[in-house]
Amino acid sequence: KVLGAFARHNPTVGYCQGLNFVAGLALIVMATEEAAFWFLVAVCENILPVNYHDEHLINAKADSHVIQKLVLKRQGKIARHLERYAVPLDSCVLHWFVALFASSLPTHTVVRIWDLLLFRGRIFLHEVSYALIVQNRKRILSTKDPGMLFNLMSKLGEKDGAKDLELLRKASALKFPMDGLQAIFEECKEELQKALQKSQDTFKDSKEGCWKESKQPNSDLKSGHLEVIDPQGETLSTKEK
Repeated sequence: KVLGAFARHNPTVGYCQGLNFVAGLALIVMATEEAAFWFLVAVCENILPVNYHDEHLINAKADSHVIQKLVLKRQGKIARHLERYAVPLDSCVLHWFVALFASSLPTHTVVRIWDLLLFRGRIFLHEVSYALIVQNRKRILSTKDPGMLFNLMSKLGEKDGAKDLELLRKASALKFPMDGLQAIFEECKEELQKALQKSQDTFKDSKEGCWKESKQPNSDLKSGHLEVIDPQGETLSTKEK
């Protein structure tokens, strides 16, 4: 009901798979469906950038790229380690932003993050993401199998509920400058939009090319001329009488 009501309220976004985690947890911790609905509206329309959960997730992907750039700048050893084993950090952390950590961290941790998200704003998602990576620095650097490393990064923090207060303290102490992160965000967003447009243009050109080819008459069939390859690989030419 909550997701259906939100899709009708905001048809531009409609339904995004990550929102089911947000709505589900909101229903658990809030008194009514109406309260959960308005929480979803408040976060998606006031805290996060416009259309954060739209079809292409450009804004959410840009935020994940921001984290990748922060780690590269501040935690070069982790960044090089992930690059060495071909583990894309931005892909691993994307679901943190899409689901607001509801699919990644223990419930009591997520609720505390949401409290500070409403108080501090979206920048707290960046601070928690960065702090979570740094908090698991030793585990990340000691994992040297590509598959295990990707799995670790994708599920980072799932079993660290006992360390949630430490995580929140570290995240709150970072105090990233919003202006600086927003500039990086806009840069990443522009790059993603260009890549998306290029991909769409390529697909459109390919589709149009296939359509034009399908409309061309087959001269061989039209003339009744056929070529058949026999078992010995020789071409047998035939012509209709």
